[in-house]
Amino acid sequence: MGTRRERYQIIHTIAASELKTIWLVYHPIEQVYYIMKRLPAETNTKLYEQMKIHPHPYIPSIHESFLQEGYFYVVETFVNGPTLGYVMSSHPLGEETAVRYIVQLCEALNHLHHLNPPLIHRDIKAENILIVDQHIMLIDFEIARQFSETANKDTQVLGSVGYAAPEQYGFNQSDERTDIYAVGVLMNYLLCGRHPKDGIASGRYEKIIQKCIAIDPKDRFQHVSLLSQSLYKKPNEEKKTKHSYALPGFRSHNAAVWIVSALLYFLLILLCMNVTITGRQVSASYVLTMRVSLFAIWMIWILIMGN
Repeated sequence: MGTRRERYQIIHTIAASELKTIWLVYHPIEQVYYIMKRLPAETNTKLYEQMKIHPHPYIPSIHESFLQEGYFYVVETFVNGPTLGYVMSSHPLGEETAVRYIVQLCEALNHLHHLNPPLIHRDIKAENILIVDQHIMLIDFEIARQFSETANKDTQVLGSVGYAAPEQYGFNQSDERTDIYAVGVLMNYLLCGRHPKDGIASGRYEKIIQKCIAIDPKDRFQHVSLLSQSLYKKPNEEKKTKHSYALPGFRSHNAAVWIVSALLYFLLILLCMNVTITGRQVSASYVLTMRVSLFAIWMIWILIMGN
C-alpha cells in the first residue's frame, strides 16, 4: 500500500513555495480527485482536525490530514471553479451578486467563529474565494489561527497587504473582527472595483463598509452575524421601524392614508365628546370621565386590531 502520501497520485502541481506545496491528486482506489497540501510540520494540526469534524457547505471538506517525513499533509475536497478575483477581472459583478457572495461569506465565517475555540481565517480576499455554481467556497486556511482568550497579540505577523486589519501587524490579537475588516475591504472591491483607500463605494452599503474597516476593532461590527443583518436590512427599514410606534393609519408612507386617518380620528373624538349621558344626578365631571373612557375603549380596540 505504501505510505499515506503515496496512496495519492500527483496529477498536477498547482503551487509550490518554501512554505507549502499544493497538488491536484487522484486516489485510484476511491477514484476521486482531491487537493493535497504539504505544509511545515509545525502547522496547527488541531485547526484542520476541527474543520474536519465541523464541515460547512461553503468550505472545502477535509478528507484527511497526517504527519509524514517531516511535513504535515492535508487532503481536502477538490473544488473546480475560478477565483472571485478572476471573475472580477473578466466582468464586473452586479450589486445583487456581490452582496449575495458577501452574505455567503458571512455564513462561512459565522460557522468558523462559533467553533470551540473560534477559528479566525485572517486572509479573506478575492483570490481565496472560489465561485462554484453561484456560491462561494472559502479556501486557504494556512495562516488561520484559533482564538485564545489568554493571548494579547498574534505570534506571527501575517496577512495580505490591503486586506489585513491593523491588529494583524502585531498590535493586538486577531479575533472575528479581524475577518470583518477584510470582508469590508472585499465588499468595497466587489461593489466599485477599488480598495477603500482609493474611495468607498457610494450608496446604501457605504456606511456598512466604513463600519467594517474602522481602525479600532471596537468600532466595527462585533460579530459577523450583525454584519449579515445589516446587509439584509432594506433602505427604508429604519423609517418603517420609527413609524411602527405611530397610531394605526400613520404608519404608512402614503400621504392620502395619513389625511383619511386623521379625519377618522377627529370624527371619533367628536363622536365621543358628544355622547349624551342622562340621569338625575349626573355631574359635568362624571360626563367628561365617561366620554374619555369611551374614547379610550375605542382606541384600545383600534390599537389591538391595527397590530
